Amino acid sequence: MGKYGYGDRNERGERILEFAALHNFYICNTRFQQKPNRKWTWISPNGVHKNMIDLILIQKRWKSSVMNCRTFQSADISSDHSLVLCNIKLRLKQRQIKPQQNHRFEINQLKNQATKKLYQEKLNANLQRIIETDSIDEHATKIERAIEEALQTTITTTKRAKNPWISEQTLNLADEKRRVKQIKSISTQNAKLYKDLCNRVRKSARQDKEKWIRDKCDEIEKGLNVGNTRQAYSLIKTLKKKFVPRTTAIKNEDGTMAQSKDNVKERWTQYCSDLYKDDGGGDEIVRELENISPSYQDDSQDILYSEVNQAIQTLKSNKSPGSDGITAEMIQAGGEQLIHQIHALCNKAWNQGAIPKEWGKSILVPIPKKGDLNECSNYRTISLINHTSKILLIILLNRLKYRLDPYLAEEQAGFRKDRSTVQQILTLRLLAEKAKRQGIKIYNCFIDFRKAFDTIKHNIIWAVLKSYGIGNKILALLQNIYEQAQSAVRVDKQIGEWFHTSVGTRQGDPLSPLLFITYLERVMDKAIQTDSGISISGTLVNNLRFADDINMIQEDRNMLLKQTERLQTVATQAGLTINTGKTKTLVFGGPNIEQPIQISGNISLIVSYAFIHHDFGIHYGVKPLVPNAIEGQ
Repeated sequence: MGKYGYGDRNERGERILEFAALHNFYICNTRFQQKPNRKWTWISPNGVHKNMIDLILIQKRWKSSVMNCRTFQSADISSDHSLVLCNIKLRLKQRQIKPQQNHRFEINQLKNQATKKLYQEKLNANLQRIIETDSIDEHATKIERAIEEALQTTITTTKRAKNPWISEQTLNLADEKRRVKQIKSISTQNAKLYKDLCNRVRKSARQDKEKWIRDKCDEIEKGLNVGNTRQAYSLIKTLKKKFVPRTTAIKNEDGTMAQSKDNVKERWTQYCSDLYKDDGGGDEIVRELENISPSYQDDSQDILYSEVNQAIQTLKSNKSPGSDGITAEMIQAGGEQLIHQIHALCNKAWNQGAIPKEWGKSILVPIPKKGDLNECSNYRTISLINHTSKILLIILLNRLKYRLDPYLAEEQAGFRKDRSTVQQILTLRLLAEKAKRQGIKIYNCFIDFRKAFDTIKHNIIWAVLKSYGIGNKILALLQNIYEQAQSAVRVDKQIGEWFHTSVGTRQGDPLSPLLFITYLERVMDKAIQTDSGISISGTLVNNLRFADDINMIQEDRNMLLKQTERLQTVATQAGLTINTGKTKTLVFGGPNIEQPIQISGNISLIVSYAFIHHDFGIHYGVKPLVPNAIEGQ
């Protein structure tokens, strides 16, 4: 009840209070301060005694909806009771529909041999439904359903607790506290009991959390002692519990804030669809590449069972699933019968030159960067694609590597076997030492492309592959993969509308790194048409590359300017844009340049630069940026 009652409380008043407390009711008559004649509801026949005995009770959850409650003495009623009216303002809220989510299976149970065997038996029985005449989409769907049904009958699903450290004892105390809270106003004894329970709940929860942290620390120490670093660092992240900004507070294109979840999803869909929309162009480069494309023999060999088996073993564990909810562990534990079915499905795709529609879908997850996190542009997106589709993509990757690797320049060390940042760092160190030893200046221009992987043009990708002699069959399949590519943004566990991506490589696709460096190879071939550079042990060096990180190197400032301008022209034709704000110039041997290098604006001259996690300075120093590298992970 409120504090604005009327008259003295008697036994019946105590009983109504007990009733209200027991059923979580609130007495509306006592909520508002009124004049006495608006409070009392009954008058005795002699007109002497007045009291409040006609009450309106409401559930406490609706207490804030009561706007007024009073007695109307002037109402024309033939009774010794007065009319009591209560004004209620309802704020109807739209029903929140929880998004349907894929089951979160406890995949670690498949490491148990008995569970794994039972899973394979159930899966083999489900796979019997697949018939040879099924379409490629039906075949893929039946494999997906067979895996999910086998999991549902074999292993359990998990639900992540909000506060996993809370014990059953603490939960029971919290329930008791909640019960006593409803009746604490009845007596002083109940109020004291409620206060005592509050203290006990806090103390118990604190002890639970301390015990939980100690247990986790013991697990971390045990994991590090036995070499299980993945589990150890996963537990460290759990304890660290870094703040993750919400992606639901986003500005519209006009600068206003999106008001609802649907508006937020629409905004993200609009932003990402615009980001991956092709604006045309590239025809000149395509024609040039067609003129140098060699004659070739088509690769018509079907996909082998051994290729499928090897690709399945190559799948990385502990990775989030795509739109079908299937993880690498589910496939790897499936057994021989599942491999045979995936082998048959991959050959259907190979011979038909088309993939199942579900394989073309990818879910984009926004990850915050720096800056104003109300702006979509200050997020990067990671893509989740189906693991079953990755099997075919890995097979295509292995076949393409065999054909393309001999054509890639020695200067490119990104995404290539037996190559790493070590070679590039060593080369730059040798250049710095040469400048110091011979007393010369060596000019470096570190090129940064804006969203390089997301801006390359599909028509140029196919022309580049043709120019290296890649056959029609694999090209047709790759083109179909990109034609069917669809993406949707996941925001607050909800999936937005699907949209087609018409530019850039597919995120999360094992093929994307190879396609990009092959694409960049043709750009660099056209841009660098000079035999100038710095000689190291008889080898001429005028650029170093690690994927999209490029360092242009010359002994002459004008030659460096000419080479950089040429790269900008060719890169622009190919859809790549140099980010002049992040592109920097560094001179081994001193900071002096007659005038700054200009490509769409001045390129900053700096005294040190971080290239592939190492800091290079004008005074020949090279220092690993280990703290920065760790922080960036």
